[in-house]
Amino acid sequence: MGRRTAARVRVLPAVAVAAAAVLGWAALDGAGLLWWPLTAAALFCAPGVYFALRDSWFSRNAVWLVPLALPVGWSLVTWLGRLMQAFYLDRFGIPSGSVRSAGDLWPYAAAAEPLGLALGFVLFFTAVAGWLRHVHIAKGDNRLALVALTVLLSAAFAATALLTGVHDADRAARKAAAAARKGHAPAAYFGVRGTLMCVVPVGEGPVPVENGPVPAGRAVLSFGASGDWIWLWDPDRSQALSVRREDVQLLPAPGVSGGSPRTGCGR
Repeated sequence: MGRRTAARVRVLPAVAVAAAAVLGWAALDGAGLLWWPLTAAALFCAPGVYFALRDSWFSRNAVWLVPLALPVGWSLVTWLGRLMQAFYLDRFGIPSGSVRSAGDLWPYAAAAEPLGLALGFVLFFTAVAGWLRHVHIAKGDNRLALVALTVLLSAAFAATALLTGVHDADRAARKAAAAARKGHAPAAYFGVRGTLMCVVPVGEGPVPVENGPVPAGRAVLSFGASGDWIWLWDPDRSQALSVRREDVQLLPAPGVSGGSPRTGCGR
């Protein structure tokens, strides 16, 4: 028993030496300071997660638990990515279902950063618990308390990471709105791209519009449409409006010499 404990404790300096070697190689190779914390975290978390899951309930039930978790996790990624896009469009008052993304892979890209950060927190706290279990600090009643604390901290930090993704979506929408007010094309947000367009009525008479009137002589922001109604955002009023697709024609806002392209409609 003493030999096994000593062997396990000797793993700690071995991992430290390996981390120092890899970090030194990364520094000499010019990889930059970013690799230092990333490499150290990877070398700490990989064996720690192994120690935490070895001979545990998860490892004994992984045969049926992993196949069950994969489709659930994939659906969670899709849901979260579309949620990020919905938060972005909600800043403009536009329903997410009325806008079609530029591709089917963009929701996964939108969810990558918050989910990756959340997964990193979960792996880190699991690794801490694994190292404590490996060196026999957590045993008996302490082990149960450690499991509960690990789950609690992992859930709290994972939720914080997801909220950070929501904050990033809101910040990107604010930047896009500011760019549209200045007459500049806003940057795309994971497949959702706004374009300054002129609204040209097709027929005679008033155009049915929700939250109107239809702006005349100035461009509005359009994110495309996936149905019979087109949702637009008026930068001057900071308000969304919608018109029927058959009643209007959307044309790219022309450039105006010495002025903003957003005020060049009808010239």
